[in-house]
Amino acid sequence: MIAAFAAFCAAGCGSAAPKIVDATPPKIVLTAIGAVGNPLFASDERGEAQDGCAKFKSFPGRWALTIDDAGGVSLATVRVVAGRIVKESVIVGPEAPESSWQIGRGDDLSEILTIRTQPPRPGVVRTGLFAMFTIAPQSGSASIVASAWDFANNTTHLYQVDARLVNDAVACR
Repeated sequence: MIAAFAAFCAAGCGSAAPKIVDATPPKIVLTAIGAVGNPLFASDERGEAQDGCAKFKSFPGRWALTIDDAGGVSLATVRVVAGRIVKESVIVGPEAPESSWQIGRGDDLSEILTIRTQPPRPGVVRTGLFAMFTIAPQSGSASIVASAWDFANNTTHLYQVDARLVNDAVACR
């Protein structure tokens, strides 16, 4: 009987767990807090992706970003063109040491908020990421593009979203 159990375990007990294939990219939701109508913009919206727009009564404007992925969110970036991310306004969850963030220069006109999370480990998979930040446009508007990667290297990008003042003649969708 012991020999039969040993043979059974040799055949299956010591084998590696089946590898889970993650082919689904993360979902990004960007919300303009305090903008007219508190609009939200999602990477999984149906139909043809179009640029978005949020109108604020004044600047700077406050934004919330959520990213979800069943296999774990690895990296997120928020690129702001013609504006700056107010460093003192950034809040990220999960907090350190589960995540880290930094603001860097993309080029002369842009800044990039980069957020990284710890990789999954036994019993812990960070399936969500949350960030709040304030954007101060350099003039009457700024553009935001968010991207996210999971640990299987699936990626998604949110279409461009503009922050504008309510008296701006450009119509928002």
